[in-house]
Amino acid sequence: MNKITVAQAAEILGRGERTVKHYATNGLLTRHKAPGKTNPVTVYDEEEVEALKKQMDDELDAVAESQEAAKQKSKPFQLARRPTIEGSGLNRADDMARFITLLSENVAQRISAPRSTPLSDKLMLSLPEAAEVSGISVEKLRAAVKAGELKTIKGIGGGHGKVKRNVLDNYVDKLK
Repeated sequence: MNKITVAQAAEILGRGERTVKHYATNGLLTRHKAPGKTNPVTVYDEEEVEALKKQMDDELDAVAESQEAAKQKSKPFQLARRPTIEGSGLNRADDMARFITLLSENVAQRISAPRSTPLSDKLMLSLPEAAEVSGISVEKLRAAVKAGELKTIKGIGGGHGKVKRNVLDNYVDKLK
């Protein structure tokens, strides 16, 4: 059994050295210690690395085949493979135009899609939702939050948080 270094295993697998070490940590490869100049070094069995490479290639081929079958059904966005002056093999202007068209269609579908939960059933509302329900602009609601007139519950990741429906109703009643 031929032993190879992390760098050699990374080259065979077409991955980085950290990824090879990650594979070993997760049990996909077995680490072996070999004597080095001053300290032992980690080495891998070349046959095991080659077997992992073959397994990964087979899995990629299976995924590619299933994606190809799905493409035949749905005709998704595909890159044009026409030679360009630079010889890159991609016609970027055509690809970008097609990508933007598909992206705008996707956004339009998402915007026109019905809400999963109607606003009338929600107990917690984002500021845009609160604006829609109350008829008050989002900017005015943000100003009220900043001034402390409207209490929000902050969520993870910052932002303006959510407004409880009863708090929003009380705020709207005070404005009347």
